[in-house]
Amino acid sequence: MSAAGIKPWVEVVSLHPDVISENFSEDIFALDLGPLADGNPNVPAVYRDPEHFFRASYLTSGLRSLLQDALSRLCGGAGNRVIKLVTPFGGGKSHTLAALLHAARSRKALDVIPEGQGLPKPAKVRTAVFDGQFFDASTGKAIPSEDFRARTMWGWVAWSLWGKNGYEQFRVQDENRLAPGGDEIIALLGNEPNLILLDEVLNYLISAGGVKVHQTTLRDETMTFLQRLTVAVGNTPKTALVFSLQSSKRESLEYVNLLQTVDHLAARKDQRREPVEGNEILSVIQRRLLAKIPDESQATPAATAYQEIVTQMRRAYARSAAEQQQAEEEGLALRNRVRSSYPFHPALIDLMRERWAAIPDFQRTRGALRFLAACLRACHRDGKSRAVLGPGDVPMHDAEVRLAFFKEVGQQADFQAVLEHDLVGANAR
Repeated sequence: MSAAGIKPWVEVVSLHPDVISENFSEDIFALDLGPLADGNPNVPAVYRDPEHFFRASYLTSGLRSLLQDALSRLCGGAGNRVIKLVTPFGGGKSHTLAALLHAARSRKALDVIPEGQGLPKPAKVRTAVFDGQFFDASTGKAIPSEDFRARTMWGWVAWSLWGKNGYEQFRVQDENRLAPGGDEIIALLGNEPNLILLDEVLNYLISAGGVKVHQTTLRDETMTFLQRLTVAVGNTPKTALVFSLQSSKRESLEYVNLLQTVDHLAARKDQRREPVEGNEILSVIQRRLLAKIPDESQATPAATAYQEIVTQMRRAYARSAAEQQQAEEEGLALRNRVRSSYPFHPALIDLMRERWAAIPDFQRTRGALRFLAACLRACHRDGKSRAVLGPGDVPMHDAEVRLAFFKEVGQQADFQAVLEHDLVGANAR
């Protein structure tokens, strides 16, 4: 990798200001839908401002398809009425819901990126966001600028869509904690564009199971409401409902049966979606961590060097013309992958996507961002790097990188001795 003309990536790539900021915090990669929807000023500007959000986002094929469906539906056109997000831990759920919220509230912000142009443009959309992490099952949630609280999911949705007039339609049901009927929900939704986003529903239902409502529980009433809501949405012209579910038993906190019940509530009406698939995580990482995606001329020298070295090595062991041809093909494939993943070596991304993803606590997208941000910061701070950042180039001598590594993969006690003995200790081999 010392061939002439190949610059260290730190001399070629510009990092995103969030990554190299002196006030950098891992919280910059954390996004909670509830505070975002409420306009909480503590939410980082990169998520709070619609244009900033989309400039820092990569619209995966799944996310763009989801936006197409939802926005088309809000225009009264074709599109799935009820959409269920099924994502692995850290698989882009919060980012996807935030994208839908911003697109509904500020459609023109999508046009700041080429991928967003051409998507449907609905008229003014009313939005309702229910985040189960920020809604107390016992006491509900305070209505902004009012002197009362919505006690249930349906009370909050009604207020969010139509303000006080909307809440009055469901006041009795909210105060009694009894789910409104399907006709009442259809009347609330009407013929106007409505986007309803439900996040961390399972989290809320677990708590709601402890709240008694006459001879039943708030959990049962909420599940009844969810079922009626999905049917009602299907019978209105311009309403879209998107809700999220975890895709692993570990995330369901052992409430597997409850997760399966919720999963089947809307089985007749919903369309399952996964917003980030396969290699798309690479583009997500590049867009979020780099100030600008490297162009082909910047990435080609390093990519070509890898191609030549690997091809030469493969050809040296080739025993036939067919094997020599295969060596050439493998070299070309590697060149293209390095060029598309620059300044990261694709093997590093593969490592996290294919092997780290098997670790129960590893958050697939957010965890990758946090760890790679630490690596980029360390190299930028030192002012030196190799041609790309690969598995063998991770600056494990840096305390911030080690901390990020342990946070994502766990098992600090087991790995610390290995690191000190083999890699970073005074007597490391």
